[in-house]
Amino acid sequence: MMKLDENERVLSRGLPNLHYVKDSSMVISYIRGPLLFIFNFQPSDSYDSYSVGVEEAGEYQVVLNTDEIKYGGQGRLKEELYFQRTVSRRVDGHQNCVEVSLPSRTAQGKE
Repeated sequence: MMKLDENERVLSRGLPNLHYVKDSSMVISYIRGPLLFIFNFQPSDSYDSYSVGVEEAGEYQVVLNTDEIKYGGQGRLKEELYFQRTVSRRVDGHQNCVEVSLPSRTAQGKE
């Protein structure tokens, strides 16, 4: 996280814009600057294709994945899933969505 802040100045971009909260799935996402952060607080359930609404269409790249082995994670998110294109489908009041793999107890930052 410190390296990400060094490169992107995440912490100095003001307060985060809470984007999405779903109590039943225990998923929270927020936008801070150009980055979309997605957290899965579910202690046991992972999601293979979880749709998160976004306004901006295009390609999103994972720039932080807390499930990587180097961070003490289990390495469940495969590298081919690090790039995702948006789908033109309305989700959570947003015109597009990105379908992400969310292992349990992990967080991702996307740019």
